[in-house]
Amino acid sequence: MFSLYSSFRFLKQAPLSLMVFLGVMILGSCRIDNMDSPWEAEPGSNIQITINITDDWVPENQIAEGVLALLIPQDWTINSALWSSSLSEGTLVYSETWREAAEAKNPATAFNSGMRWLAFTTDSAFSYTETQEFQAHLNLHVGDSLALYSLACMATRNTHSGSGSWTKIAYPHFIAVPRLVDYYSYRVEEAEDWTELFTRRSGWTGGDGTYSIPLDGSERYNPDLARKTLIHYSDTFIGEVNDAGVRQPGTYLVNNSQSLFTGYYPQENNIDFSWGENGASNATWIVPETPNSEPGQWFWQMDGISLEDSIHIFELRMRSDAQAGFAIEGVVLASGAVDDNANVTEIFQRDMALTYTNPDDGSQIVFGQAVMPLTSRSGCLDPDGYIYVYGPRSFSGGKALVAARVLEDSLQHIDAWRFWDGLDWSPDIENCADIISGISQEHSVIQTTGGEYLITFLRDGMSGPVCIAHAPTPVGPFSFPEVVWTPPETSISTNVFTYNAKAHPHLSAPGELLISYEVNTFSFAEHFSNADIYHPRFIRLVYDHYDITGIEPLAESVKPNNFKLHAFPNPFNNGLSLEFNSIDLVIESIVIYDITGKLVKSWNSNDIRGRQQLQWDGRNNWGQSVATGTYLVKTQVAESGDNSLTKITLLK
Repeated sequence: MFSLYSSFRFLKQAPLSLMVFLGVMILGSCRIDNMDSPWEAEPGSNIQITINITDDWVPENQIAEGVLALLIPQDWTINSALWSSSLSEGTLVYSETWREAAEAKNPATAFNSGMRWLAFTTDSAFSYTETQEFQAHLNLHVGDSLALYSLACMATRNTHSGSGSWTKIAYPHFIAVPRLVDYYSYRVEEAEDWTELFTRRSGWTGGDGTYSIPLDGSERYNPDLARKTLIHYSDTFIGEVNDAGVRQPGTYLVNNSQSLFTGYYPQENNIDFSWGENGASNATWIVPETPNSEPGQWFWQMDGISLEDSIHIFELRMRSDAQAGFAIEGVVLASGAVDDNANVTEIFQRDMALTYTNPDDGSQIVFGQAVMPLTSRSGCLDPDGYIYVYGPRSFSGGKALVAARVLEDSLQHIDAWRFWDGLDWSPDIENCADIISGISQEHSVIQTTGGEYLITFLRDGMSGPVCIAHAPTPVGPFSFPEVVWTPPETSISTNVFTYNAKAHPHLSAPGELLISYEVNTFSFAEHFSNADIYHPRFIRLVYDHYDITGIEPLAESVKPNNFKLHAFPNPFNNGLSLEFNSIDLVIESIVIYDITGKLVKSWNSNDIRGRQQLQWDGRNNWGQSVATGTYLVKTQVAESGDNSLTKITLLK
């Protein structure tokens, strides 16, 4: 969490050395504008990649070489590497030192075990006083491994006074070997309609947090025009903004606010914003009123859940701090009734012992940043009746995910909570085990429509890329984080940063996943000169072959009456047996897909004819071991044309 009030306090109280650093930052930046690479390539072929880099950190008085790092598959090689600009042109020279620096900044294994970094420096050094554009021209030899790869790059400058500062990583750039049609994946696009809904000129004109709670309690998409969603926010601007995007006199801030969204389509007349208590126009929606609360404290809002006719929201109780600007005092559960008009009333606050500070290393655990119900009401697959609640463990090296769970009817009773210790559920919060590291303070954990679990977060907290990772259970093990989006908003100015990505499954149309993230600035004045900075942005993950999983839980009705496939052991580790009754049936194919719909392993009718069993060793069609996760076995029966879908889980 790094909200607007905190950034303002932070700047007011920052030491002089930091203020000088922030002052230097506003001079400019170096960024990768574009990476032009083909979508597909044949094994053993040569491809061309062009990368455009802009450096407006000027004047650059030190003579420096340019540095480029490229993330490519292990068996790819470089045929040639050239650079050009208005200053000069030349050759890019391989640098092992800078390769090691790139690996230290973003380890290749964090993206894919089959990738590696290469790094190059320009063969000339230069200084300049005006913004410069550089191009890298790379000719690569494609290896023989068949896969859908995601390339990446980043850049810096090698000044003689020390190493430079890397640009944000440009990633992913998909390339299929041999053909894109052989792979089933997703694409990422800006959800401009949702972003536009929160780009406002009057009343509520900006906020962060952006948690959404379906008031019917279902986490699944439902095209119901009357469906209600509570969307709530932390620090919020209230006032007017002119046509030039400048906030007008009379603008003020409140610590949190809410809106009621109706239906599923993001248009102006479907959302109503409110703030204040008892109709007060300039008051915060919810203020601390628990026995542990003290004057001057405030709430930053976290995730919540709707149960029957009530709603429960986890609140971070905050106080001012002379050093950091703010500090977490505790977690409060705010519970309210939902009336016939979907208004939240009669809010009761309860202090919850959901924070823990380790006395040995100073790390701090906070619960409530993400809530995932696995209940019948939530519409999830295989409900176990628990509400899973997540949060970060913050330590000097970053943040890691921790998990707790509680039965639906015991949410308000802290003694009923249990905390994941890596092996089992413990009654003691201090026993929490890290599940996945590198997450942001705010994040989301959801169950996908295929039954897998997915975490969404901004890597390393602030101004990193939006990442997802998959797991077969609510407590992992999660796959390597996969970068799906690099927020472009940090190019607005060097003061601007992004943070706190999370998914909104019940607002996601079939075949899509809607994700939001926040944008902020270290400059309080910039919030007034450019009101378009401080509001949520949205992107969509669009699955190209969504028909494989559908939006409803798998039902017996989709299976042929005279066919049954049995997978065992399930979950499995070393090997899986697929047994089926093929008597009086012609099975056209048995295909295994990952949860995104990507083809993994397939058998055709010739492979199956006359057999009652197949063995799978966890390798794909190209002999490569696949990752831990949930997979779908799809069986096509010739006579009826019916499909059978069976969920399997691989644990390593």
